[in-house]
Amino acid sequence: FSNTLVYNSVIANCREEAALLWLGGNHEFYHTTIGNFYDFDKRESPAVAFNNYNRTTNKTYDFNAIFGNCIIDGNLDNEFYPDLRTNSEVVAGFLFDHCMIKLAKDFDVSNQNIFKDLVPYQDSLFLNTYIGNFHLDSASAAINKGSTIYSNLIPFDQDKIDRTTDTKPDLGAYEYTE
Repeated sequence: FSNTLVYNSVIANCREEAALLWLGGNHEFYHTTIGNFYDFDKRESPAVAFNNYNRTTNKTYDFNAIFGNCIIDGNLDNEFYPDLRTNSEVVAGFLFDHCMIKLAKDFDVSNQNIFKDLVPYQDSLFLNTYIGNFHLDSASAAINKGSTIYSNLIPFDQDKIDRTTDTKPDLGAYEYTE
């Protein structure tokens, strides 16, 4: 069980999951880019995965996660795997608000209580993932798709660019600049 606060971060190019939230906890991710384009070996794990139970004992734990103005991308067809169990003793839920997530085509994102204002996924988001440059490409669909709720919490990006000067901030750790 852990508590996590991640903001203005790039978590990238990991051999396995880039964000593995295991055995419950409270997790907050704001203006975070998770891009798992690991090319040095075959990767089968999604960029983001979480669960709230011990597979040996079947004990369940409370789980809460929020992702605001985030990008989850990678070279797999599906980069998100939730594995939550609920019962009368635990609370388990998550929210992706103003995020772009690379998901399998049949992944159900219809629940607006979980997937709020999800931005449809498009390729070519970043300048050069191979060398770890996760700045947004000029044609990126993540530009101007964020919520000011999160940009007001985290007003400057990783390069110290002010997100609040734009009425619609960009998703991820970097605000696009020409």
